[in-house]
Amino acid sequence: MLSDEGHTLLGEAYPLWQRAQDALGQQLGKIDQDAFRAAVNALSA
Repeated sequence: MLSDEGHTLLGEAYPLWQRAQDALGQQLGKIDQDAFRAAVNALSA
């Protein structure tokens, strides 16, 4: 469970995260983004 401060921080961080995700999607273009993310996750495991 998040505290009030945690909710506030999440509310501030989420738009930044979403913009980063959108920018990544634009840079990746038409490649299979789900496959790309799975490959990155496999490399970091």
